[in-house]
Amino acid sequence: MIQISRCSESQVPALMTFIDTHWRKNHTLATSRPLMDWQHRDENAYNYLLAWHDETLLGVLGYIPSRRYDPALVAHNVLWLALWKIRDDCKITGLGLRMLKALEQLEPHEVIAVNGTNHSHPPMYKALGFTTAELTQHYIVNPAQPRYLLQGQGALPYANTGSATATKLDETTLRTLPMHPTATPQKTPRYFIERFLHHPFYRYNVWLLKQSSRQALIATRIAQHENRNAMRIVDIAGDIEILAHSGSALLSIMQQNKAEYADFWQHGIDNSALAQAGFGVVKASVIVPNFYEPYIAQNSRILCAYKSTASHPVVICRADGDQDRPNVLTT
Repeated sequence: MIQISRCSESQVPALMTFIDTHWRKNHTLATSRPLMDWQHRDENAYNYLLAWHDETLLGVLGYIPSRRYDPALVAHNVLWLALWKIRDDCKITGLGLRMLKALEQLEPHEVIAVNGTNHSHPPMYKALGFTTAELTQHYIVNPAQPRYLLQGQGALPYANTGSATATKLDETTLRTLPMHPTATPQKTPRYFIERFLHHPFYRYNVWLLKQSSRQALIATRIAQHENRNAMRIVDIAGDIEILAHSGSALLSIMQQNKAEYADFWQHGIDNSALAQAGFGVVKASVIVPNFYEPYIAQNSRILCAYKSTASHPVVICRADGDQDRPNVLTT
């Protein structure tokens, strides 16, 4: 008899031991209870399904509901699948699929998605009815900083002059900001407060991009290697078309942070809007590092998959799901 149930407080040590033993030794979700609590605790339970056979834990399926950052999003809830693992020695056929079906029934949602899939998994997700895609890494370079993090040969993309402005927002200002969704997942000012400004490990900034009646929110953070800075644009909400006019504004933020470059991983945004701002798409001739914990001087890929019944088009950014989380923590 297999029992699939939500993870309770008392079961978290068993969950973390499972991750350490059957997923990856010393994974941050196996070694840091504060990160586990931040990312998956939901009132008196945890957003993990566990599959038990008697006292043996056979499989785990983590998820992050977007309503976790703003309860007002419950009608537009997005379920982001996180760590999903069945023990290699498990002989029960289809247990992983049973866990996914259990999650779909447990948690109401209009989108179920995964950001950062294993590169061998797109056929599996397609068979399950998901749309599979790949995030594109766009970047712009700060001409005022010397090149250390970027490597290789080829023309580099620089910001184009644009009329949008960027203003850093604090929590008080964000709470009163009106926003109108134009994409799925829907994200509100409270979402940006809880997901970014209240993050316990990363320091994010939230900016209002504004041009006449257009406005959008973006979240950024600085990644470092040997005291060299890279700016990650990790999320956006609002009028996405404003990006086309935001080259000057983004360059100003880079200059404030002495960032060598800014990158923006996304799927679903028209490339022409980013190109108008000056962004280029990463090519093999230039290395634009993705990993900073630890730093790896190579290009990367981020694959995604989703099923949606929402009316708005799907836009997936780096910070969706658990893609933008710490990989190195000691607590």
